[in-house]
Amino acid sequence: IPPLISVDGLGEVVAKNIYDEAQKKPFMSMEDMQNRAHVNKANMEKLQSFGCLANLPESNQMSFLSMIG
Repeated sequence: IPPLISVDGLGEVVAKNIYDEAQKKPFMSMEDMQNRAHVNKANMEKLQSFGCLANLPESNQMSFLSMIG
């Protein structure tokens, strides 16, 4: 698995923020990651396109359908 810093446009500071925040507490959602690690929308889209965020829901809010499914 390549390091986060290898993602074009994702700087060392953002990569370190993601790592540091993940060590404190796992990310609950993409929204949580974006807010806590200060990742901009473009970088979030890049991480999504590489499949790095496949297991994270988009939002912290649960939908009604996810509760019954």
